[in-house]
Amino acid sequence: MNLCSTHELQSVAGGYPALTPRHWTMRVSADRLSRIRRCLSMRQEDVCVVLDGTRYPHNISAVVRTCDAVGIADLRFINTTVDTKVSTLLNSAARGSDKWVRAETFNDRAKLLTDLKNEGKKVVATRMDGMDFREYDWTEPFALVLGEETNGVSRETTDMADAAVSIPMYGMVESFNVSVANGILLYEMHRQRQLKGMYDEMKHIDDQLLFEHALPKVAQILRESGRKYPKLVDGEFLFE
Repeated sequence: MNLCSTHELQSVAGGYPALTPRHWTMRVSADRLSRIRRCLSMRQEDVCVVLDGTRYPHNISAVVRTCDAVGIADLRFINTTVDTKVSTLLNSAARGSDKWVRAETFNDRAKLLTDLKNEGKKVVATRMDGMDFREYDWTEPFALVLGEETNGVSRETTDMADAAVSIPMYGMVESFNVSVANGILLYEMHRQRQLKGMYDEMKHIDDQLLFEHALPKVAQILRESGRKYPKLVDGEFLFE
């Protein structure tokens, strides 16, 4: 067996004959594999967060981090202005968390919301006249829509939403910062789902998914070169 670096694997994938032994291995510590497997098994796959025109990097970054913290890996961004600067902003803000949270940008608001409904998710918009967020059943599949910093969720989204929720406030300020609101709502979701044991259901994680998250750059090299993922043997990924 030969231990292989990412650089060496890239050379192998490119077909350089000097680096083609029969087997290569890449080792990941048992503790790291265990932690990744645990995180993936607690993912709430029936939930996604939608940012409806949210623009500021610190808000987007905080939303991404909170999603990761509660096991949500699906973030969708509605950008109807087709502003490439915003797309760049999203990718930049998510850097470091992007291998744990999938972030995609969509330009067609109506199609995205319709697709979410077809996936079996209820579209839940944040709105000041919505129901108290603590009264909503967050254990059902849903897509939480958070709005633009100044004007909130768009009218089109509100019209298409299945439900609207609000966070009670008792001071002079009428609304929370979008990333703060996201944190409050998602931790209520976490509370309700934890009470129902939805974070205790340890789902089976196959070796392919584990490899993609343990060694994301290597997985990308293999996909781009058309090579198969390695097998996990005794804590090592074996390339044949």
